[in-house]
Amino acid sequence: GTAPSQLAYVIYTSGSTGQPKGVRIEHAALSNFVLGMVHSVGFSADDHLLSVASLSFDASVLDLYVPLLSGASVILVDRDTARDGIALSAILEESRARVMHATPATWQLLISSGWQGDRRLRALSGGEALPGALADRLRALCGEVWNLYGPTETTVYSMVSNLGKPTSHGFVTIGSPISRTQIYVLDTALQPVPPGVVGELCIAGAGVARDYLNRPRLSAERFVADPFSGIEGARLYRTGDLARLHRDGSIEFLGRSDHQVKLRGYRIELGEIEVALTDLDEVRQSVVLCREDLSGEPRLVGYLVTESGETADPDVIRAKLRERLPDYMIPSAFVTLSAMPLTPSAKIDRRALPAPATRERVQTDRSRKPGTRSELMLAEVWQQLLDVDQVGVDENFFDLGGHSLLAVKAIFEMKKRTGITISPAEYMMQNLGQIALHYDKQPTTPDRPRRLFGRAGRSSK
Repeated sequence: GTAPSQLAYVIYTSGSTGQPKGVRIEHAALSNFVLGMVHSVGFSADDHLLSVASLSFDASVLDLYVPLLSGASVILVDRDTARDGIALSAILEESRARVMHATPATWQLLISSGWQGDRRLRALSGGEALPGALADRLRALCGEVWNLYGPTETTVYSMVSNLGKPTSHGFVTIGSPISRTQIYVLDTALQPVPPGVVGELCIAGAGVARDYLNRPRLSAERFVADPFSGIEGARLYRTGDLARLHRDGSIEFLGRSDHQVKLRGYRIELGEIEVALTDLDEVRQSVVLCREDLSGEPRLVGYLVTESGETADPDVIRAKLRERLPDYMIPSAFVTLSAMPLTPSAKIDRRALPAPATRERVQTDRSRKPGTRSELMLAEVWQQLLDVDQVGVDENFFDLGGHSLLAVKAIFEMKKRTGITISPAEYMMQNLGQIALHYDKQPTTPDRPRRLFGRAGRSSK
């Protein structure tokens, strides 16, 4: 017979590092996952599941073993059909499929290809974060929508959520743990964080993998002793995913911890910016990266697929983002794509996203023109440094393609002209008009320069 501790399979995953890791899954973990999915989602012998997952990825474990246990039938789809929205739509309409399990990118492909939906279909979405707008679309097209979350290292999926109601709090919850699974949001010392605070999502219980094949050091880092269970030998997997526990018990997924960046002194979760972008009516999909420009300076770049298929207006997008996010979280460049590049497992391929144009040309028609002496002088300096034809009073230096080194050059040039030096911090949060006020409030005395520190109205003689 087969013992629960024997290996069921080894499957390779690269995760966000790009380095393949062989994850060793035991029979006990596989059995727990299959039973958990049958009981949580409710598979039965009446179900016909349309399988679009490649057998080389662990999403196929659900498609193969859950129907085997529940008595459901499986309709296999070849790779070319799975990547063709029109062909996939036709298969859905022609077959008797009542369940389809796919990544958000595949669901988006299907909808973009004109699929009209099926109220008899149960839509399972996993492998990536499910945007709220896409969840609402699927809810209108399908009978049920399920959001599934879990890393390969805890056996495919560890949490499920039946999205029965429209998203009302700006994010799609990743739900509740399946049977014999415990979920924690912890700090770096593996202590629980309070509701509302971002922490690392950690998973314990029967689904935790044995280890990484032939990677003892990495295994020791990620599979650690479970400090909460009280059971000798119990382990906990550190996912590296960021999450926030809300007071109502819902958990908000915020992306990878290695998608957390530090920019201009601020620690930024890129996933929060992506959520804010995707919530905009004109944005269908979004990805945010921190990339270096030609001078080596890091900046935020937003990649968008729009609802209309037309190029997004950066000014409009930034204005809407500022209603929700602080200035330091606003991307300084945007790239509109017809579709996001995908990996072989139908997830968004962040490494394949193109670099933005060397210098984003920003339309300034809606911005007020400089009027005061300081505004005109500052606008001239910015135009020279940023290689733009005109600069409006309401525009931000970094939105126009600037970076910290250029900001220092602008400050030095203005010092030569006015004798006043302002703090580089002013450039990070303020527009041209606001920065110009610092110069207007001080006497222009090139022979006796004065330095201003901090925010407006604070000075040191």
